[in-house]
Amino acid sequence: MRRIVVDYDHYMGRFTFDDGEKNACEWLETRLGKDGRNVADWAGDFLGYLKERYNDSMELVFTGIQQDCEAMEDAVAEFNKAGNVEIRLTIGDKGGSKTGGGHSGGKVSLDDLRGLYEEVNSIGCPIDELRGNKKIEDAFRHGTDKEFEMAVVATMSSGKSTLINALLGQELLPARHAATTATITRIHDRGNKEIEDAFRHGTDKEEGFGCFFCKYVDKGGTEQIIKSVSKEDMNRLNDEGINIDVYGKMQGIDTHALNLVLTDTPGPNNSRTEEHKALTYRLIQDSKFKPMILYVLNATQLETMDDYELLGNIANAMKSGGRQASERFIFVMNKADEFDTEKESVERMMERTKDYLSTKHGIKNPKLFPCSAYFAKLIRQAAAGEDLTKKEKIDLHGQMGLFIEDEGMHLSSKATVSEEVRGRLERRVQVAKERGDNSELALIHTGIPAVEEAINEYLEKYAVPAKIDEALRAFRQIIKDTGAEAKASSELAKNTQEREKVREVISSVSKELEQGDKAEQLKGKVDKLSVTKEVKAAFEQFSGERFSKFSRGLADEYKSSSAIPLDKVEGLREKVNRAVADLQGELAVDLENIINHEIGDKAQELVESYNKYVEELMGTFSFAATPAALVGHLAHMRDLTTSLDSGNYEFEREEVVGTRVEKRKGTRRGTKTREETRKEKKEGFRSKLARGFGKLFRKGDWGYEYKIYEVPYEVEQTYEYDEIVDVKDKVKYVDFSRMVKDFVASVLARLSEEARKLAFEEAEKKAAELKQAFKNEFDRLNKAMKKKLAEKERSLKDAERFQELIEQGNRKLAWIKDFEEKLRKAIGC
Repeated sequence: MRRIVVDYDHYMGRFTFDDGEKNACEWLETRLGKDGRNVADWAGDFLGYLKERYNDSMELVFTGIQQDCEAMEDAVAEFNKAGNVEIRLTIGDKGGSKTGGGHSGGKVSLDDLRGLYEEVNSIGCPIDELRGNKKIEDAFRHGTDKEFEMAVVATMSSGKSTLINALLGQELLPARHAATTATITRIHDRGNKEIEDAFRHGTDKEEGFGCFFCKYVDKGGTEQIIKSVSKEDMNRLNDEGINIDVYGKMQGIDTHALNLVLTDTPGPNNSRTEEHKALTYRLIQDSKFKPMILYVLNATQLETMDDYELLGNIANAMKSGGRQASERFIFVMNKADEFDTEKESVERMMERTKDYLSTKHGIKNPKLFPCSAYFAKLIRQAAAGEDLTKKEKIDLHGQMGLFIEDEGMHLSSKATVSEEVRGRLERRVQVAKERGDNSELALIHTGIPAVEEAINEYLEKYAVPAKIDEALRAFRQIIKDTGAEAKASSELAKNTQEREKVREVISSVSKELEQGDKAEQLKGKVDKLSVTKEVKAAFEQFSGERFSKFSRGLADEYKSSSAIPLDKVEGLREKVNRAVADLQGELAVDLENIINHEIGDKAQELVESYNKYVEELMGTFSFAATPAALVGHLAHMRDLTTSLDSGNYEFEREEVVGTRVEKRKGTRRGTKTREETRKEKKEGFRSKLARGFGKLFRKGDWGYEYKIYEVPYEVEQTYEYDEIVDVKDKVKYVDFSRMVKDFVASVLARLSEEARKLAFEEAEKKAAELKQAFKNEFDRLNKAMKKKLAEKERSLKDAERFQELIEQGNRKLAWIKDFEEKLRKAIGC
């Protein structure tokens, strides 16, 4: 089986490739130059290239930082599903742990990178292009800024504020039953030393450095500082709708390399401004910086309409960026302690949650963290000596045994974490048991430490490498090109004939630059660039999908609402209005992303056009050196990306609205009696004899007697009675389902038209800015290249100057070698 070894330097974008036959890998060199350094961006295509090149099963030994190793693992697993050619992956080891990098050791210090920047900017740096370079300065400033953002997103009644207070270790954010987060609160994690430094300007040490302080801008536009902020202060600022920055030490977050900035967002359904609405969606869809998202679910009440759109956005974001895109979303199942584990296990609850997220929202394999933020908060408050209410004391002491003794409530052990995090948690449990520290043991079992360890892991695994990339981005190519230039100069010192060829090339290129024909051709091409077509296509696709999904969601929710009483409509109408406002917020972010993406693509086209322009200038001549060998970093251009009214839907119908009592007269059949006289035969012989003679003598009464009887007969009677009768009236209704259908159709049509117009106007505006920026940069680089070529031509003509050029090149090579060694140590490679 063929053995291929790839050792990949993520930060410098370099690699070594060994296939056992000393073949080079130009494909990888070209792809890295075009698509960047993240292995996830090119691993699949690279494996396809290997298959096409060798057409046989092989062993791939890959070494790199942790996120790149995992990306390669994912790509190999996907590749092997296809069959026919198998790749067996072995992850190489550089002799360290996986912390901070796949197989490089130690934790990275961004402070060391700041020190390296000082060296780059010092008088001792022999590379003029590096010293005082604003792009490099900006890249280092942003890259070594130790803050990394994590947004906390939740719907109402999920216990979000309680969760944040548990992370802080004190009761700071308001936790009320009504909507509490009307503002954007950013909580900046700081080590105790940093807090002390922040307090040093006029703060009394008696206040203590473990507390939190805050900054905000009041209604008058003046920055204010509260040196020891309280829950009452936060309540007041929240009620006033003031955005707040809070600084302090979070309990379980490691601040060694980065400081977490926890952004407590209002959530799109609880916002006072459109900017607030858009913030959450912008953080979720941020594919560049990939902030963490802590999504808080109420484990006792999963399905709410409030989270429908949010979770749909999260699902889309998780599908679009490999393993990191999935791992940056942490789903916290708060209030897990409210379940009776003897009736329903936490594991069953987690399965139900997974099913809910998967079937309802398309979120596959979410990282789930069951927890009790409330109990964790109480433990940390008690440990800090904070006063607890009577109820809180009862809850704390009453629940302690439950979390320790009931394995069903060992929530951290049930969280979706890596083996490394699992090991950390198990070691913490063991230490707590050995020390007999029941508070620490119960705290671990609340599940909050599992959340904190997962955050720490993400910071080490993704956020720190991203920061280093940002810091190194600007000067990486300059160093590479300068090195190529210096090496070429050294080679020319040994080859007089080649030196003469290069001098001729420089002379020809200089003339070409003066004539400017190629420059004018490129500028003409730049003028014709437009993003309208691409933005239109992207807009039509995403808006159609989003509007269709939005309409279906409302149609499903209100399909049985054809008759809603008028007095019940207001609440529903407000809900629909909020949904439309949320859609606008999402749409704004979508447009922003589309335009940035398309502009970024055009910027890349322009960069490639410039690079091709330089190659055409110099590539028509036969000489050994590359463009970078002649003009150094000027051979490449970079960084051009700029950065409801019910109206006609009412109807009436007569309905029973109540009852009343009415007097009624009725008739019924009854009986009475009357006297009747009847002639009856008498008994006995004499009476019979008398009747006989009566007939003879015509005496009809002989032998008979008369009797009186009472005879009943029917009569019709009248009477009064009370009758309960229905009271009817005309009642107003609204055909809400039809109203929503027509309203949404109208709104979406208008919104689509406005968004389309805005998108095209903004896109063309940004395209014009990009083209102008390119032309300005092009002219600057052309001017600098003329100067560079003139200096080099003089050096090649003058032996003394040429010797100085060689010595300067050697100094640059030595400095680069020394600097890269320091860089490798700083980033743990």
